[in-house]
Amino acid sequence: MAGLERGRAGLKPGSRSTDRSGCGPAPSAAGIRYGRLPVTSTPDSPRPTANFRRQHADLARMAVDLMGGLDAARCRSEGARLREGLALFTGKLKVHTVMEEEELYPRLREHADPKARDLAERFWDEFGAVYREYFSFYEAWRRHGAIEEDPDGFLQALRAMLARLGARMHQENDELYAMVDRLHGA
Repeated sequence: MAGLERGRAGLKPGSRSTDRSGCGPAPSAAGIRYGRLPVTSTPDSPRPTANFRRQHADLARMAVDLMGGLDAARCRSEGARLREGLALFTGKLKVHTVMEEEELYPRLREHADPKARDLAERFWDEFGAVYREYFSFYEAWRRHGAIEEDPDGFLQALRAMLARLGARMHQENDELYAMVDRLHGA
């Protein structure tokens, strides 16, 4: 699997580079760039955000699995499998969302450091829109027959939604989680 490199337009297929964050190249399917896969903590360097980063990596892998080799013909013939994959992805995303909403964001929004509070507020405000968009997408396509009836519409919507979620996870990894790790000396 080809790695990704950072270019002016974002991450591009082709390189095997890894950056200083410790995140390796991310898989890509059907031209979607998911950003870099997050790494989890090791016994040598525990990170407070390790579990959140692991969840991002799991979601990225699930997205690649979902998109792998997907075209309109497969959407028509494998609609049930795709709905099941979407349900599993959505379940994992809901768990991640609840953990962030109940554990991470409340603590950061009340943190003593004003920069931490400001960044958490900014992400919190942006956060809701991304998840509302995803859950609306999911509701639209989970109905029996929806994917098979409009495979091209599904593919277009899926690619756009996974790219948006991938960009959000990448931003959280690079900005929010990096700040949390710095605040905790990790």
